[in-house]
Amino acid sequence: MPLEDRIMRKIAEALGIDVEKINRQTAAADVVAWDSIGKMAILLAITDEFGIQLAPNETAKLDSVEGVIALVQAGTGNP
Repeated sequence: MPLEDRIMRKIAEALGIDVEKINRQTAAADVVAWDSIGKMAILLAITDEFGIQLAPNETAKLDSVEGVIALVQAGTGNP
């Protein structure tokens, strides 16, 4: 499974929604469950799944699917 698909699947699982409801352009404002608790769930899901650690200032990028993809790609060295 491509990395982008894996990331979107983990985001959807963390938020308790169907993966079909999100795409690369989806932002936190588009998903009711993507609140502060949802953001923490995404953080835990991606750090666990991909074995990466994020600096506190990087968590601001967890506000969109595109931002999460960029963080995971940078953290794993997988563009």
